[in-house]
Amino acid sequence: MAQLRSAEAKVSSASANVNSAQAEVDSALSNIDSAIANVNSDKARVEERQTQLAQTLVRAPANGIVAERIARVGDVTSGSKMLFSIIKDNQLELQLKVPETQLAQVKVGKKVQISSDADSRIKMLGTVREIAPLVDQESREATIKIDLPKSDLLRPGMFLRATITTATNQGLKVPAKAVLPQADGKSIVYVLAENDRVKAVPIEVGEILSKNSDLANAKIEIKEGLKLGDRVVVAGAGYLKDGDIVKVIQGN
Repeated sequence: MAQLRSAEAKVSSASANVNSAQAEVDSALSNIDSAIANVNSDKARVEERQTQLAQTLVRAPANGIVAERIARVGDVTSGSKMLFSIIKDNQLELQLKVPETQLAQVKVGKKVQISSDADSRIKMLGTVREIAPLVDQESREATIKIDLPKSDLLRPGMFLRATITTATNQGLKVPAKAVLPQADGKSIVYVLAENDRVKAVPIEVGEILSKNSDLANAKIEIKEGLKLGDRVVVAGAGYLKDGDIVKVIQGN
């Protein structure tokens, strides 16, 4: 009987130990769940910090040179605000304002003569790359973008002069001194005919072609009246009349 009671006591003690161990296991499992929750929370905070860090990085859409920096460290900006001005692939462009009445004469791919009033060395050809789809309502002008060739002479912000040839035609030009205005508003030139006699030929004049406003040495476009190969009198033309004989002097 005493042995039975001793065995029951041992069973009770073992059961108590099992219950204690189970409690410890439950506590350990609870600690594990808490630790997992802490890890997940820390992971979420890390991801949040990584997202915030990524938002502090400014990535350029293309390779090139930073021409202008607008943003400063510590600035808070939106996605629509310009932060930097970049010269894409080191390629400069020229922007022109063209009146809407002349837009139809400008085509993409058209060659453009580029020069500079400040630097006579700048003489190059550009290409029309883009014509703005909108016309400014106040100025009635549209912006045309022209690709410029790579050159050490060009700098961002420079002012350049561009000439776009919209049409070409062949014509004749003579020295302005050879053209004699008449009382009826028309003009004539004296053409050397046979036997060194001069003949008064009515002409239709066009534009005055001069460099640097040098009218003394300017030439005048002849739209009608002369043909290629005609020889006109230049020096002393104002002293002649139709049919006079002249002496031809060969130039050097």
